[in-house]
Amino acid sequence: MNERTGSIDWSCPKPMTAYAKPKEITVDEYGALGAWVAEPKVDGVRITLRVRDGKMQAWSRPGPGRPNGLPRAMTQRVVDAVCTLPNGVYDGEEALVGRASYSWDVAGDEFAGDKAFFVFDVLETLGEETVRLPYHQRRQVLEIATSEAIKLPGLELVPMVPCTDEEYERQLDSGGEGLMLKHRDSVYRPGARTKQWLKVKATERAPLVITGYVAAIRGPHATLVLRDDAQNEITISTPSPVLRMADEAPDRLIGRPVIVKYQMRTPPSDRCPTGSYRHPRMDLKLTAELWGQKWA
Repeated sequence: MNERTGSIDWSCPKPMTAYAKPKEITVDEYGALGAWVAEPKVDGVRITLRVRDGKMQAWSRPGPGRPNGLPRAMTQRVVDAVCTLPNGVYDGEEALVGRASYSWDVAGDEFAGDKAFFVFDVLETLGEETVRLPYHQRRQVLEIATSEAIKLPGLELVPMVPCTDEEYERQLDSGGEGLMLKHRDSVYRPGARTKQWLKVKATERAPLVITGYVAAIRGPHATLVLRDDAQNEITISTPSPVLRMADEAPDRLIGRPVIVKYQMRTPPSDRCPTGSYRHPRMDLKLTAELWGQKWA
């Protein structure tokens, strides 16, 4: 609040951003240090917002041509939930609840009833800055600040999860984007990119073709054999919608195009002369569009 004029300061808070995790260090190794914690990486649109006396203003992430971000309208159920938060500044992601989020889905109105603000940090509360507090203390403040508001649809508190490679794989298997690793003692540096926050995600995508299907006694362990344009072959686990098709007629899968998302493309080596795709997973949404399917 501007004490001289009595007006609300609606200036855009600058979000802190992360570096990609070094490829040579595993999530397990960070977790073993005891100084790092993990959160699911929410796949949506980055949002910072201010709440003051039951009113809210939200902004998208600053970028080229928008150094102060852009004011962002949010659906009414999100506004209603967020406005019950204590006065403060919050950082998070606007995404869809219970399904994979894509920026075009979040920006549109088709899934308005599934949208929520997934909050993961607090920069100010009740007029006091919290950016200089270490992450683990800010997390405590955030949990207290959101304890009542998260009971309403439209607001979600991003959970803390195990800092392990197994958890990363679980996030990918469940359709998530990956993990955020955060140092317990990291302060919040508005507008800065810091190595105290690390993102672990699969972001690249490539078109491949199904050339084989390997069934298994337990369905989820079935695999698809895929080939890229350079005739390199990889295998991936079979997602449930595809598994149902395979149970009916495995031959229907052969020759179908697949969009694969992966963390990185590894170069050829002695162990893998053709190179490979790291952590490949089927992009269900884009593949469904190619196949003319509607998968939940």
